[in-house]
Amino acid sequence: MAYAVLLVFLTVGGNEFCKLVLKMSATKTPPETGEKVSLRAGRTIGILERLLVFLGLIASSWEILAAVIALKTVARYAKLDDQNNAEYFLIGSLASILWAAAMTGLIVLFDRTWGFGVLVDLVGLFNGPR
Repeated sequence: MAYAVLLVFLTVGGNEFCKLVLKMSATKTPPETGEKVSLRAGRTIGILERLLVFLGLIASSWEILAAVIALKTVARYAKLDDQNNAEYFLIGSLASILWAAAMTGLIVLFDRTWGFGVLVDLVGLFNGPR
């Protein structure tokens, strides 16, 4: 149960953290297209991004982290010409990655201290036999 709570903090809690950081940065929200789908897509992308960063950190795979950043940049490349969009994107992305790294550290600490050592087995799956 505790692992599920930590994963919710990693994913959904990251959305709230990113909103707070963007609000504190006084960065204006880029003009919306009026589509509600785009807001939902951004939240879903953030959740998937933080899960991939978590897996990349657990597996010590910097390639996964680089791929996440590259995919986000390519997806928004056309909109990055506008300074407001670029700053909003950068602040949001960095906040999301920071949140994922901090929560990964918390999850690893929990797993080693009070958990079942599940992450050690998970890393073994990624690294294979030595």
